[in-house]
Amino acid sequence: MTDERTYQMLWDCPMCGTEKLLGKDHRHCPNCGAPQDPDRRYFPKEEDKVEVEDHAFVGADRICPACDAPQSAAASFCGNCGSPFEGAKTARLVADGHTVKERTLVDEAPPTPEPPKKVPGFLKVLAVGIVAAIAIFLVFAFWTEKGEVTVAGHSWERSIQVETFSSVREGDWCDRKPSTAYDIRTSEKQRDTKQVPDGQDCKMVKADRGDGTFTEKEECTTRYREEPVMDQWCDFKIDKWVVTDTLRAQGDGLSPAPTWPTGTFDSCKSLGCTREGRRSETYDVTFTGPKGAEHSCTFDIDTWQAMSEGSRAQAEFRVMGGGVVCDSVAGR
Repeated sequence: MTDERTYQMLWDCPMCGTEKLLGKDHRHCPNCGAPQDPDRRYFPKEEDKVEVEDHAFVGADRICPACDAPQSAAASFCGNCGSPFEGAKTARLVADGHTVKERTLVDEAPPTPEPPKKVPGFLKVLAVGIVAAIAIFLVFAFWTEKGEVTVAGHSWERSIQVETFSSVREGDWCDRKPSTAYDIRTSEKQRDTKQVPDGQDCKMVKADRGDGTFTEKEECTTRYREEPVMDQWCDFKIDKWVVTDTLRAQGDGLSPAPTWPTGTFDSCKSLGCTREGRRSETYDVTFTGPKGAEHSCTFDIDTWQAMSEGSRAQAEFRVMGGGVVCDSVAGR
């Protein structure tokens, strides 16, 4: 970052049209004597800059409430008309980038505000479609009516996974491979990316100080580029239990009672040995609704067994779609 330097703002006299007057030195127009209007200050172009040396900044100018002349923040009374500064406002600052003179006069009509931007038609259609979709979803999910169901039948299924101790080829970063891995093959792959400094982006920044001067300094930010981070990848074999089959038993009705499928498992831990894996079970009840339609619900085994065939229960039905709300079935 370069040193901060101070320059004079410029202003144009609204009375006689004299241009490029100095914001600090020309508090009045040297051509006609008109007081400086701080709202007409602007940043000079490069060729018009006038540097200020040994300038003591005491704050942004205050605007005399009696004659509107800008005065130093250190003053107690207006040097133009002698009025005290009670209730005086601070001069407005010019935003960076305003290097072109503002030509709008105080007595000109204010600019016409831009009309609000119209929303494209396809966005309106999209918004309506989204609202309609949400409304339909809410109707399907929550709009229900009561009715009676009759238990028409039962079905069940139980399954057991069969796991086999097998040699399996897998892959991982070499620093994370299992200690029991063997037949290891290594290669180099990209594991990540990193941000590497790649020079700087610099720009000159101007700041209006509000007293007829402005500061200018160069501000720089570091520019980065992405670089790949390479690492060692390992392909290897490992001996582990894997699911190789599923045994199933299923039936209809409450009798005979559900049973688990049977299988033969080895009591060993060497390649080719088998063992019992995860068990799962489902119990479904079929209902006949008030209009003769069939509905199916899944319950835990105790609820499933408690619903005898031919028994009746109260339930809620979705008005849109007609499906039964399984959690609403009485007795659950």
